[in-house]
Amino acid sequence: MGPLSRILAAVMGAAARRPLAVGLVATVLALAGAALALRLEPSAATDTLVGKSSATYEATQREHERFGEDAVIVLVKGDLSRLLLTSDLERLLGLEGCLSGNAPKDVVPRGGKDGPCARLARDKPVKVVFGPATFINESIRQITEQFQTQVQDTQAKSQRARDAAYKLARSKGYSVAQAKTLAKQAEDLVGQQFLRDTLRLVLRYGITKQPQLNDTQFVSQLVFAPGKAPGTPKARFAYLFPTADSALVQVRLKPGLSEDERREALGLVRAATRMPDWQLKQGGQYVVTGAPVVLNDLTTSITDSIVVLLIASLLVMALALGLVFRARMRMLPLLVALAATGITFGALSLSGASLTMASI
Repeated sequence: MGPLSRILAAVMGAAARRPLAVGLVATVLALAGAALALRLEPSAATDTLVGKSSATYEATQREHERFGEDAVIVLVKGDLSRLLLTSDLERLLGLEGCLSGNAPKDVVPRGGKDGPCARLARDKPVKVVFGPATFINESIRQITEQFQTQVQDTQAKSQRARDAAYKLARSKGYSVAQAKTLAKQAEDLVGQQFLRDTLRLVLRYGITKQPQLNDTQFVSQLVFAPGKAPGTPKARFAYLFPTADSALVQVRLKPGLSEDERREALGLVRAATRMPDWQLKQGGQYVVTGAPVVLNDLTTSITDSIVVLLIASLLVMALALGLVFRARMRMLPLLVALAATGITFGALSLSGASLTMASI
């Protein structure tokens, strides 16, 4: 008989000599384990599916720290032309601003102080939002700023050319009137060069006036592909407009949120999309999806299914024991299995583990 066999024989012999004490200890451990198991929180997070020491997990964490967690997707279903070339674009811009949590100071966001917009602005669970309306609005802002910068540079360049021409003319002995004339010509030359460059941009991009969010001509030229069916978005914007009847708003949550904080943030995103302020008037609809939403719903599903699974397992095992065995203590194995399960999950709780799909 080997050492392990001798140890097991000694343990079983001791248990057989003191069945009452062993039963009491097992009962206490099972009850304590069951009580501790009630503290376990179900989780379907990605770190429960892959080792934290793996290179894949570490690379994923670095990506989350820089860009936020996996994107929560708000799918905008509806014809892009109706979405982008109508007042619905302003409503979508409002929703994206609400989701970003960047509310102006001393301004109560839409929905009131306890609304989803105000809570997102107060709790700041969102790292960044990429959306169609924000993209168009940012394009307008940058084009306007670049044009204004060029106008200011041209004015400064014209003034320098005027001053230089005047000084040069006076140094060569020209009269004041002649020097002023030459200075004016130098100034006009710089202005004409600016006008020429501006006309080239107009002919190239078709922008004939300062763009605005409600400028349907500008939005159409920016988003839709020329030479294709009306409403077909440009291929380079597929991350925003994957098809002619859909748009994507990406909401990246901050890394390091707890399960409760992430669950609350997802609830606020869903609540924001249901606000009357952002409902689309041209038939478009919002659908909240994405990996974080699926994992959160899976966690909820696990929580709801645990009790059902436990009751079903007990009934099936009790039925099997009752039909197969005829002994008086035929339900004893079921009690032993329950005690072992309680002790096992109690140990998981003491170790700080979570209730994952693998452990279940």
